[in-house]
Amino acid sequence: MVRLIVAGFALWGVAWMGRFTSFDVGVVAAAPPADSALLLGIFGLSLWAMMFTFFQAVEHLGVSLGIILQFTHPALIILFTWVILRHVTRPVALVAVACVMTGVVLIVGWRQSGPMSQPIGFAWGLASAVANAVYLLLGSHIQKKFATGPTLLYGFSYACIFALLWAAVQGGQTLDILSQSRGNVMAAGAVGLFGTLGAFALMVLATRYISPLEAGLASGLEAVFASLVAAWWFGERLSASQFLGAGLVLVGVSLSYLPSESGKTTERA
Repeated sequence: MVRLIVAGFALWGVAWMGRFTSFDVGVVAAAPPADSALLLGIFGLSLWAMMFTFFQAVEHLGVSLGIILQFTHPALIILFTWVILRHVTRPVALVAVACVMTGVVLIVGWRQSGPMSQPIGFAWGLASAVANAVYLLLGSHIQKKFATGPTLLYGFSYACIFALLWAAVQGGQTLDILSQSRGNVMAAGAVGLFGTLGAFALMVLATRYISPLEAGLASGLEAVFASLVAAWWFGERLSASQFLGAGLVLVGVSLSYLPSESGKTTERA
């Protein structure tokens, strides 16, 4: 959770220096609207929970299954929007979800490091998917009445608080990595700034212009780019199933942007 703490403090630092105007932060010290404070707290909790539960799933099931379970979040977005908003998803969007989820499975492979009989691992993985879906849905909803900048600022602030509380519960063990070497500090800083703040901020910003479902499906491209980088940087050979999976992800993402009969893409939740 060190990377989340780094991201939270970095965001406040950038905001105070006045270099966050492109995200409409406005007055940094201003409190969020009363009717948005609770939603921002849940939004921040979902961000922290997404990371925490994912790493718990990885610890019990391995990276592959952890990723596969987390990438079920587009299906959960469809379920949530149907149950809560009574929004019926277009058939083409259902096909897009099936393509992306199948593609991710083919890219990362179905491997686990722990026994398949461990239900706790699957519970952590599904919890990560739920947190991911909530993060996208709330990020989209809050931005309808609150600018993107404050949404990120307060959302990451709440997430940072949850991470610090968890570090306190663990007796500071979470922060031990920062005391081991200068290289660990630099690595934690880079992951916090680029892998956490940059990635999740862009994901929220995307929901200002596209639906949470479209943003969730687009996140499947992460698996495609990761496999390409692994092949180029580390010399890994991609199998035929991985190429097929990458193709399915691209098809699924493309299908999600097809206009409906009204000429618009999937409606925002």
